[in-house]
Amino acid sequence: MTASRADRSPRIASGDTAPCRPLVLVHGFLGSPDDWSAFESALEQIPQAPPTVRADLRTAAQELIAAGTTRPTLPQLACALLGSLRRDPRLRGGFDVVGYSMGGRVALEWLVGQGESQELRLDIRLLLASAQPGIEDDAERARRASVDAHLAQRLAEIDAAADGAKRSACISSLLADWYSMPMFTPLASTRAFDDVLKRRREDLESDGIARCWSAIVAGCSPGTNESRWHTLEAAGEACMVVTGELDARYFAVVKRSAHMGIATRVIKDAGHALPIEQPEALARLAAAWAVPLGRTLAVHGTDIA
Repeated sequence: MTASRADRSPRIASGDTAPCRPLVLVHGFLGSPDDWSAFESALEQIPQAPPTVRADLRTAAQELIAAGTTRPTLPQLACALLGSLRRDPRLRGGFDVVGYSMGGRVALEWLVGQGESQELRLDIRLLLASAQPGIEDDAERARRASVDAHLAQRLAEIDAAADGAKRSACISSLLADWYSMPMFTPLASTRAFDDVLKRRREDLESDGIARCWSAIVAGCSPGTNESRWHTLEAAGEACMVVTGELDARYFAVVKRSAHMGIATRVIKDAGHALPIEQPEALARLAAAWAVPLGRTLAVHGTDIA
């Protein structure tokens, strides 16, 4: 099952008649459910915090690929992931979502068309961490599509490499290029970065994972999928958008979201990889947002320390 496990049992707050709704955690590109370990450890220390269920984009994509969908689109990947979550009995009473980067884009797809059918309506709320709703400019869309097509090809070459040394060299080159982007500079200075690289390398060495990510980046590129800014705006109070203050690329997303009336937060001393760089700050924010009293948080708040 894609929603692999809940690391903690629901806690019942004093005076409440029901436990907090679970938080479904959706990781980003090249990531894995293990990327949420530090976040969950921090959440464990917060009284009355919600239980968590980790989702796995790779498993959802592999199910689609096995069924013949060679390049799943973002809506297809979102549908497959939601299907597995709906089979999880822990989530039948509704749930909230923390979606990081690509995981946030996937989760936002679940709100497309909300209100058109009460039968299909989802009782969910989204905390989008370092997530971009989409690209609207045609030239930028074309550029991003080209970049992602090249990235997909590099991942396919890793998968096809029969020689172990060549495979290892391809993985090292891809990871070096990926994490050299400015938005990952703060992550590279953390003690957790070596563990991140180790996980990424082990994943890409695993049978079928590089092929899976190649299919995901080819089919789910923001350059080839519809922008969901209108979906975010229509979601209103069902969404919060969060970014790190050092992530210039995504800071513009928070500014635009705030202008649209969406709840926003900026986390201090953080770049793009919020669950890894600042797991404690993100956990405090998610806990306050998820519990009933947290739903009265002001739309425009101060930075989270």
